[in-house]
Formats: sequence, structure tokens, C-alpha cells
Amino acid sequence: MNSKSISIIFLGILLGSVTGYSLGYLIYVPQINDLNENNDVLESQRNDLQDQYDALESDNNDLQEQYTTLSSQHNALQIDYESTKGDYIELSNDVQGFEELLRSYCILEESFSRVLSSNEVNKVSSIVSSITRASDTWYSVESIFDYIVDNVVYVNDISLPYIQTYQHTSIDGDDVITSFTTNTRSEYIQTPQLTLDIEQGDCDDQAILAYAMIGYYNKNIHGTEYNFYIARIDFSEGVGHVAVIIPVQNVQVGIVDPAGHYLTTTSYGSITSKDASSELQKYDTNVWSDKPITNIELYKVNVTTGTPTSVKSGTLYEIAIFLET
Repeated sequence: MNSKSISIIFLGILLGSVTGYSLGYLIYVPQINDLNENNDVLESQRNDLQDQYDALESDNNDLQEQYTTLSSQHNALQIDYESTKGDYIELSNDVQGFEELLRSYCILEESFSRVLSSNEVNKVSSIVSSITRASDTWYSVESIFDYIVDNVVYVNDISLPYIQTYQHTSIDGDDVITSFTTNTRSEYIQTPQLTLDIEQGDCDDQAILAYAMIGYYNKNIHGTEYNFYIARIDFSEGVGHVAVIIPVQNVQVGIVDPAGHYLTTTSYGSITSKDASSELQKYDTNVWSDKPITNIELYKVNVTTGTPTSVKSGTLYEIAIFLET
């Protein structure tokens, strides 16, 4: 094969290649253009999504900051709420405690733990020791009665305020007071020492002083703690009185009532004990003839703790039967 033939063959191959490439170009260029357009669209969408993502991320950061702020405010409010609730509960407890304190000054039954605790009873020790004899109980009781009659003047009580009613509600399971009403009561129950200091008091003050002095004598001087009672006495006209009743063997009693100037005595004026029924009847008739006794309630008060126990309540007859058994 000569050189001319080779040239013709090479030219043919070259023309074929050019033709092939031309055909390929005509086929792929539109596809490439389409892909470029699609790529531009996708790129635009990607940019839009990136912008949306950035905006959402910014919003999320703002929301996170708001959440953190609100969470901090909530925690602060919770702390304030718990603190305020605690103050409210404490105030409610203070009101209830104040109510109990006021009642201990103006209601006999609720005063005993305040006025007849060992701390208060022991304050009468010096006087009791100076006027009593360890070996002679009746002499000592009579000396206590005489001392009170001679040194304590009867006066009516002042009016004392007290909480009459209160309303309450529940806060998270805690019962708290929401409001209350007050009233006054013409009653003020003194400690034995105060009665001795001011040398005046009404019937309950003088009876409590007598009970404290006799209780101290029995426990610390005589050495035997005999049973004896504070008697709250109700009359037909609605008023009341307080005295001390000492039960004795052989169904007898001794009544010690310094405010009423009454002491169970012999015909010669010496202290003694007498049959319970007849003595209570005499006491009712001679001292309270204008307002008969309708009810008596006997209290035994522990002179160490001041704890009272209501041992019997009833008519004059029922109390006499109780004391005789």
C-alpha cells in the first residue's frame, strides 16, 4: 500500500471521528444544558433552604433565650410562692397560737396549764413555807385560807378580747386561716404569783391561788399529794363561781372558798370536814341562797404539768354522791 492510500484511509478515519464527535456533541450538549439549568434551579433552592434554615435557627435561638428567661422567671415565682405560702402558714399558725393564748386568759378550763404549771406553783413556795406546818394538814389549809382572805381583795375582772370565730381554707393540703372575728369577755385569769403581787382578784383567781398553795404544801412540805379539786360552780341565774373542794375519808369534804369567805368549820370556827351531802347543801343555802347552784364540775389539775382532768360534772346531789363513793 502506497502512501496515498494510507493518507486516504487516515483521512477517512479522521472524518469518521469528527463526524462521531459532532453527533455526540449534538446529543450531549442539550443534556448538559438541561443539567446546568437543573443545577441552577437546585442551587437556588439550596440557597432558599439555607436562608430558611438560618431564619429558623435564629428563631430557635430567640425561642431558646425566651424559654431560658421564662424558666428563670418561673423558678423565681415558684420560690416567691413557696416563701409567701410559708409566711401565710406561719401567720395562720400564729393566729391560732394567739387564739389559744387569749383563751387561756379568759376561759377557766383552758387556763390551768398556764397558771398551775410547776413553774407557777413553785412561786408561792416562800409564803406557803412560812404559814404552814408539815405535820398538820388541816391547820395548814386553814392558814392558807386565812392568808388569802386577809391579803387579797375581791375585784371584778377586766374585759379581755378573744377570737370568737375564724374561717379557713386549704392551700396545698395545709389548713390556713383566711379571716376571723373577735369579741370580749369579762374574765381575766391570773397566775397565783400575780394575785399575790397585786393583792386582788376575783373568785377564780383566789381559788387558783388556794389550789396552788395547797398543792405546793401537799407535794413539797407535807410530802403526800392528796386528791382535791377545783370546782367550777354554775348558778341558776347564769353566772358562775370557783372554789376548792377537798374530799376526806368517811365520805366527808372540806370546802375552801376564800372569795366567798366560806370554809368548812366546826361550830367554834376551826377548820374541819363534814358529810359531803349536808356540807354541799349548807354551802348552797348559806352562801348562795339568792342564786341556787345548778351544776358543779370538778377538775383535778396536776401541779407539775398543769394538765387538767375533768373528773365529774353534775348537780349538787350528783356531786355529793360522787364525793361519798
